[in-house]
Amino acid sequence: MRRQFRALALAPLLAALAILGVGLPSAAAAGAVPSGYSPVVPQPPIVNALMNNATAAKYKSDISAYSLRHYGEYTYALRPQAVVLHYTVSGAGSWRAIINGWDVPWASGSNTGGEQPQPAAHFIVEQDGTIYQTMPLDLRVRHAYGMNHVAIGIEFIELSSATNIINRARQYQAGLALVRWLQYEYGIPTANIAGHGTANDSPLFYDRTGLRNDHTDWNAAEVGRFTSDLGFVPVKDGGPGPGTITKVHAGPANSTVFGNLTAAAAQKVGYTQVFNCADGPPASQALNSIYYPTPPTPVMAMAQTDGNGDICLLNSQQTHLIWDQYYAGPQLGGHQATRMMSTLSPYGSRPTGPLPAGQSIAVQTNRPNETIMGTLTAWGPSTAGHLRAYPCSEGLPPTSAVNFADRVATNFVAVRADSAGKVCFYTSATTHVVWDQVAETAALAAHVGVRKYDAREPMVGGASQGNNGHRNAPGEVVRIQASDHRTTVFGNLTVANPLNPGHTVLYPCDQPKPATSVNNFLGGRNNANAAMVRTDAAGFICASSNEWAHLIWDQVAESDDVTASPAPVRLLDTRR
Repeated sequence: MRRQFRALALAPLLAALAILGVGLPSAAAAGAVPSGYSPVVPQPPIVNALMNNATAAKYKSDISAYSLRHYGEYTYALRPQAVVLHYTVSGAGSWRAIINGWDVPWASGSNTGGEQPQPAAHFIVEQDGTIYQTMPLDLRVRHAYGMNHVAIGIEFIELSSATNIINRARQYQAGLALVRWLQYEYGIPTANIAGHGTANDSPLFYDRTGLRNDHTDWNAAEVGRFTSDLGFVPVKDGGPGPGTITKVHAGPANSTVFGNLTAAAAQKVGYTQVFNCADGPPASQALNSIYYPTPPTPVMAMAQTDGNGDICLLNSQQTHLIWDQYYAGPQLGGHQATRMMSTLSPYGSRPTGPLPAGQSIAVQTNRPNETIMGTLTAWGPSTAGHLRAYPCSEGLPPTSAVNFADRVATNFVAVRADSAGKVCFYTSATTHVVWDQVAETAALAAHVGVRKYDAREPMVGGASQGNNGHRNAPGEVVRIQASDHRTTVFGNLTVANPLNPGHTVLYPCDQPKPATSVNNFLGGRNNANAAMVRTDAAGFICASSNEWAHLIWDQVAESDDVTASPAPVRLLDTRR
């Protein structure tokens, strides 16, 4: 149910992201289609040098057992999601000797911690630019702790420094060509290109035994130069290209829709906008948007359908798009996003500048005592933290609206304006704050967030249900009393302290678990997303995660007049 066409004027949107040097994408980085753009990346010349281990039953058994110990799964299969760059600490012409040292049925304890199998890599790039493939790309290889379950390993023949590789034109260009082709074939984002010296910082890094890499080959500066020189890389079957507008038939004509928008496997820093197709994308500001690359995390968005019942999505970079819809109807009248406040530019008498930690900023909505809805964004935070939203006259609430760790974090927010029509936003860490408003309504009565469940709290007593401080187990179903009757509730589902990457679901307890997620998260990083969900007849909602994590539900509104779907309905998935 989608149609795609190329946007005619993307430049004004892209330029809006280049403001004030807060680390946001420039027009080029955010997805301007480069000169000479081609949707195909050719395979560079590759010499077949597959080792005996490539087909040996013992190797497959050993790497499967290694995977079980370190990644919790008994398998030798690799689905590439990343690339790790190495060098061999050897001189020119040593490629055959390197392979001979790898291709043995045992592992020496001196460089492997006594574990099987022998370390190796998928490719070797010689100093003359010849590329040798030593292992199949669907087979796991030991080359970097914490990355062997997701990453292709590339060894460059070099004695002492990746800088020497960068200055060696034939070898460096061959390496760039190889990585571009791997990105194209497997949809690997540039953000997932790491060096052995930077692998510990990869968002995909995971080792259940606690092992960390101590190598320094390909440090952060050298990897930064390499990824910059990769330039724009399209992906085969990687979703709509930069500047593409995708139409989704979302419901009745001229109605309001709520849903989760997910950008999956984005190739570069960028954003996707949601808007009424008849109005077209905002011409001067990146409004009602989600930003990436991040984990492919759903972000709630609200839009109005056009006269045909369609909404439009515009992405500034090539990425797959997913739209999971909660609601379509006339009760929650909305409008095209309006930027009501941004610390990235002067606001009233306040000069341009980030909001300091511990301070709040007020926005006049001119809609006293109504529920105000919009997208709240933290841009360029100085450190990890959170934002809170509240009626200015009622003081600071205990619950957060946006959790941030990266340079851009956003969430959909419903907050009641006070009797003077004001809403306030507080930050726990210094950051720019942006508020894009999409609706004002009395149909959904918002209130200060109430923590209905927090796994970190006691199971009995206190203001919220809890789990005695323990993480919720994978697959555990948490029943949350959200109301005393069947109704629609709105709030934030937060994942705190997750051990591993995973996802959550939220649904009425009298319904089966849905296939669509509310949060996608990385290990060790908190994540929050707004959700609209219908309760069961007794007023319960159920939440579950597929990985160990503390689950938290903060409820901000209830409505008997607005009927959400029992589970988000997937109306768009460009991966299929």
